[in-house]
Amino acid sequence: MRRWIVGASMLCLVWVGSIPSTASAAAPSITAGAAHALAVRADGIALAWGANESGELGQGTSSPSSSDIVQSLVPLAVPGLANVASVAAMRTVAAAVTRDGHVYVWGSLGGKILAPTLVAAISDVRIVSITAGAFVALKNDGTVWTWSNAEAASLAPISIPGRVVAIAGGAAHALAVTDDGSVWSWGSNFNGQLGDGTTTDRPAPARVPGISGASAVAAGDTHSLAVTNDGRVWAWGGNSGAVLGNALGPPRLTPGVIAGLPAATAVDAKAFRSIALAADGTVWHWGDGPATPTQMPGVTSAAKVAAGNPHFMVILRSGTLMTWGINQYGEVGNGST
Repeated sequence: MRRWIVGASMLCLVWVGSIPSTASAAAPSITAGAAHALAVRADGIALAWGANESGELGQGTSSPSSSDIVQSLVPLAVPGLANVASVAAMRTVAAAVTRDGHVYVWGSLGGKILAPTLVAAISDVRIVSITAGAFVALKNDGTVWTWSNAEAASLAPISIPGRVVAIAGGAAHALAVTDDGSVWSWGSNFNGQLGDGTTTDRPAPARVPGISGASAVAAGDTHSLAVTNDGRVWAWGGNSGAVLGNALGPPRLTPGVIAGLPAATAVDAKAFRSIALAADGTVWHWGDGPATPTQMPGVTSAAKVAAGNPHFMVILRSGTLMTWGINQYGEVGNGST
């Protein structure tokens, strides 16, 4: 049996560098899953690299078969996709939204979907996020919708007062920001990730108290982050690995400001890691390693950030895509592990 590893070369545990120039034309979207990563070039081509055990690279194959791609150590174009605007990933699932508002999904969805599959039941989508059990989509009209498989048989609206401008999905909870700057949460709450002062699960969205003027949100497995217009980053929920940025401690059931960060414009989270983009272009990360916000050395002109389970991604203002972290499956994308 032949099992292909694309781009295999020397061993490398941690790497910081740029993806080859074919991937660095001011990529408009980046995202990372458990052990794979996705990026979108300015020409609308989606790229994928890293693990492919569940078909998360969208190449039409997975492990094991006689001609499968077990993993790719370098970016591969995702076949069948064009004019992509954004991508999303959660664990071994991936999704893409095209510029005309269509959604494609692939990966481990109750079975392996090895190539991008159109979700025909929904259109006019602006962005999509993924929880461990569902997709959450923000449409151009400011409404939010959810479904649980490629066929979207369970497609249903999520009732949130006002126009939604941003969404984020965690392992079993979700967040939304409305145009008045309020944050809304729903789903699992066993670590306080809904931020309502309880650990009671809630299927319907409710406003997160104590936050106003929010501009962005992010969700990890059991924690939540928000950025407000004044540049402060707020965190709440589980604190495994010090993912709340305040050193090791108990879960936080209501939002609190993370100390030690400069004014931020964006955040991202996955599993037990968090990352923030500062207004000055520096990048800060914490959790599952650093117990408090720690600046990433050598990065001073970042434009976008993304967190993966074992790795991080940054787009510089020049359009260069930089990656670093654990590289067991090639998720750093530099041709090595």
